[in-house]
Amino acid sequence: MRFSPELLQQLKGAARALPRRSYDKHLPRRLQRDPEEYARRMNREAATCVALCNVDGEAAMLLTLRSQAVSTHAGQVSFPGGHIDQGETPEEACIRELHEETGLRSQPLARWHNVRAVTGTMVTPVLCYIDPGELSSDDVKTATDVSVEVDKCFSVRVSDLLDERHRSLEELSGRWSMPRFEIGDNPPIWGLTGFMVDGIMRDLLAPLFGVTTYPSFAGTKQHN
Repeated sequence: MRFSPELLQQLKGAARALPRRSYDKHLPRRLQRDPEEYARRMNREAATCVALCNVDGEAAMLLTLRSQAVSTHAGQVSFPGGHIDQGETPEEACIRELHEETGLRSQPLARWHNVRAVTGTMVTPVLCYIDPGELSSDDVKTATDVSVEVDKCFSVRVSDLLDERHRSLEELSGRWSMPRFEIGDNPPIWGLTGFMVDGIMRDLLAPLFGVTTYPSFAGTKQHN
């Protein structure tokens, strides 16, 4: 599997043809007790850069492990991204955040569905293609050294994300289950990022690469 100009054009068309949905969850009840704080959180907007590229010749996604220096989601895996500055579009925010966090440039392709994080922020995932799109494993490792916000930059192959052996459902606090991906020595992909990865794979990348039966999850893990 690899991304080609033809496949990227197909991806843009498929993403734009998706019926628009918004995964808009409410904040935990403890945060709803303060109306001002609730309103402030519900009005925040962010964008994530779903960074696609070929790494060592194979189609891949680029992700980061957030450092302990950041104020939210420290030590968690995420797409490059952050809050949208005043006057920015989600696409502009993604391009800026990707470069700030990794030193890499990208070209936006299309958006996936909006998703509200448990912090209240409404997140717009933007599929982007790294420019240039051909990276080596060493290029990905070098991107780790750019920002204090990032402990590690790593890539995962699309073929591995489609492999049932790397996929499980994770029970969070006994209340709901979320997709979890464990691939090689990379940190696990879970939570909001795992949800977005699974949805983008199901809606767009699996059909793009001719996968007619979307893979299931191998089991369920507990997480409190």
